[in-house]
Amino acid sequence: MAQTHDVTSLIDNARVSMLQVRVVLICIVIGMLDGFDIQVVGVIAPTLAEAWGVPVKDFGPLFASGLVGIAVGAFTLGPLGDRYGRKRTIMISTFVFGLFSLLTAFASNVPEMIVARFFTGIGLGGVMPNIITLTAEYSPARARATTVTLMFCGLPLGLMLGALSGTSLIPIYGWQSVFVLGGVLPLLMLPLIWKTMPESIRFLVASGKDPDKVRKLMRQIIPGANFGPEDSFTVAEAPPKGFPVRLLFVDGMGLNTALVWVSFFMNLLVMYFLVNWLPLLFVQLKLPATIAFQSTAAFNVGGMIGALLIGRLLDRSNPFPILAGAYGIAALAIPAITTAAQTGHPLLLISAVAIAGIGVMGVQIGMNAVTANIYPVSVRATGIGWALGVGRFGAIIGPLIGGLLIGIGLTSPQVILSTIVPILLAAVALILLGLRGRGGTMAEGRGRRA
Repeated sequence: MAQTHDVTSLIDNARVSMLQVRVVLICIVIGMLDGFDIQVVGVIAPTLAEAWGVPVKDFGPLFASGLVGIAVGAFTLGPLGDRYGRKRTIMISTFVFGLFSLLTAFASNVPEMIVARFFTGIGLGGVMPNIITLTAEYSPARARATTVTLMFCGLPLGLMLGALSGTSLIPIYGWQSVFVLGGVLPLLMLPLIWKTMPESIRFLVASGKDPDKVRKLMRQIIPGANFGPEDSFTVAEAPPKGFPVRLLFVDGMGLNTALVWVSFFMNLLVMYFLVNWLPLLFVQLKLPATIAFQSTAAFNVGGMIGALLIGRLLDRSNPFPILAGAYGIAALAIPAITTAAQTGHPLLLISAVAIAGIGVMGVQIGMNAVTANIYPVSVRATGIGWALGVGRFGAIIGPLIGGLLIGIGLTSPQVILSTIVPILLAAVALILLGLRGRGGTMAEGRGRRA
């Protein structure tokens, strides 16, 4: 007899399959390429400042241009995953950021680079919400936060490799080499994504597409399962109509969404402020360029460590006190960074920057997992995409604020200390989310058969 199967329940109760492992690994690699491309502008800034005669305070618009593009991509390409599929949107986004990263290598002045970085950012902004969503939808509920944070570790790993490229590629091959590498690798990934990355099962079921493909994928997740040709599959959510941004504010979700956006905005403001400005600020403090790049890499290593620790904790307990506490640790690390930078103590500096990374980047990665759990399949990519898009405005403002603070005469230590304020504001938003409880998940719609 024909049976109806709930794919969410099947995935939650099954052992992790090689198909699911493959999805996570591919998304980790894409995240690495994303992170590498984000970091390289900060890495080449000292070289460009000297080669093109650009004052340090004028790098704010260059840093911000890619982040504006990321915001545009998160708002536009991100939700396309809910309408046309995660895999297709990931491929389009990867092609865009790979192509324009490669074209950045041919820029001959700051305006040309600003344009190239803007279009690179559009691709970067579209890929991230969809690899987060795809990972979440192939993960069992018992380990979803851990899996998403593990996947997202690809981003800080890519940021770290981007920072280290400043000490390896640039002295030998010039600043253009990092953009060539950051462009060629994503383009080479496209055939692999097409061949080996599956579409989200939950998207296929919710949208009523290709039931034979759903059965084939489910047999890979549950080897030996006897899903007959007459069997059907459901998810307990209706597919969205159009771009369902308004659904982020219904069923009591409006305040939760607003608080999530505040946290993303403040966190990404600090994160991209530090990622872009730390190398330049440390060089201004007369630290060797090698120490400046190593410290930036330490920030990303700390982010990976924080993500893994926080991810395990999120699967076991209330996430919001954990995330707010990590912010508190980051706020304490900021004064230690300025002290170590002024005294020229490299080990203390690298350690303090790594601790700040545990808090700032670790919490951001954890928030991606929490946000994926707040929204249902039908608007998950939209929810994550818009949270990241709003956050990108903070990421845009952060580098611009850095240039402004330097322009009005603040010292490098004072500029770094200013990041404590948005860190504490993000912590307050998470505390308020915690007081509202985790019961803010949107009401589920009716199931749809495939």
